Amino acid sequence: MISFFLASNDQSNLSPAFNPHCFTINIGIVVRNDALFGAFNINVVTSTDFMQTYICDLDLNSVNWINEFKKYISISIIKRYIMTSGKYFNRGVKALDSPDIGYVVRETPDKIIVFGGGDERFDIPISEVQQVGGNVLIGLKIYDIVRKYKVSRKEPLPTSRQDPWSSAASHIDLAAYEKEYPKSLFNKGVRAKNEDDVGHVMKETDDKIVVFGQSNYRFDIPKSHIIAAGRNVILDMDFPEIFKFHVDKNAPLPTGESVEKLNEEAYPEHYHVHKYQDKSK
Repeated sequence: MISFFLASNDQSNLSPAFNPHCFTINIGIVVRNDALFGAFNINVVTSTDFMQTYICDLDLNSVNWINEFKKYISISIIKRYIMTSGKYFNRGVKALDSPDIGYVVRETPDKIIVFGGGDERFDIPISEVQQVGGNVLIGLKIYDIVRKYKVSRKEPLPTSRQDPWSSAASHIDLAAYEKEYPKSLFNKGVRAKNEDDVGHVMKETDDKIVVFGQSNYRFDIPKSHIIAAGRNVILDMDFPEIFKFHVDKNAPLPTGESVEKLNEEAYPEHYHVHKYQDKSK
């Protein structure tokens, strides 16, 4: 699917069925055709969807654009571009009828994981994203998002990294766990001493875990407060004491890195590589 925004004010050759500001052409794969781009004076501005969408400026004056487009996309010169990710992570999320349903805590190649208020979590396909700007707009009403994509907050977050701990039930003390599985707390659920849900480990350092939880909360918690680990991390405290470690969600990580680095932990081997592949042969 490739979406184009029209740069021309002359829309006399457009069918009334088309939106006067935008049209979409389904061609199955992302292509860039140099002959087409030259004929239509197309400028690539940015990408709005991973390996799916280009936004372009087109000069459509005096052009029978639909016939020309059909002609040019049949040419076999195809170049495919793999775009960088990070377009959704950490952004607020809106529904068509709700200005705030949560924020993106994990971006995968095909979906965004959204934490809302309370224990709300939505695993929403990127195909449902209607617009990306300061926020991510989902092209559904909140009722439909809840009905189709609500997931238990206790479910593991998607990642290509494997958790070495196979048992969902048992836990051991942190020292014994780290001796057997060093630096493997990433992506685990975090529970308070009374088993209240705190969030998920988004990053682990030598002495802290960075936890994203409900309602835009982020906690940078010293490992000295972890009393057990297994499928989940168990803390030695409950709310409201946990709020002592509340940190602004956008603050630099304990390592000094930008918070935008967090999503790289989930798919380190391929997802955040900016790569161009020429398929023109």
